Amino acid sequence: ISTSPFISDSPFVLQLPPEVCTSALSCLNHLFSWIPLSQDITPDLLEVVFRYASLGCLSGSDVSEHSGNLGSIAMDCVNELLIKNCVPQEFELFLMKLFDQSF
Repeated sequence: ISTSPFISDSPFVLQLPPEVCTSALSCLNHLFSWIPLSQDITPDLLEVVFRYASLGCLSGSDVSEHSGNLGSIAMDCVNELLIKNCVPQEFELFLMKLFDQSF
């Protein structure tokens, strides 16, 4: 059972057209660029972003031509979260989990 309406349990099978996924990730990237860290950035949201980011690491015949682009945009989202200068103390544990999931 998938936790996202955008991507299935299989890491490279999209449930929505790639154009919709690209637009959603681009909007999320823009949103992350200016909103402060808050409760709106949930572990479930990060899980979806990291699943898309993993698309850029796939290879083989089952990977679609859009996988690399979606993976790149998802990593841009992660980057926007990591470059925040002001991190509230209550988000230190959250960022540790983010780094843990990154590596």
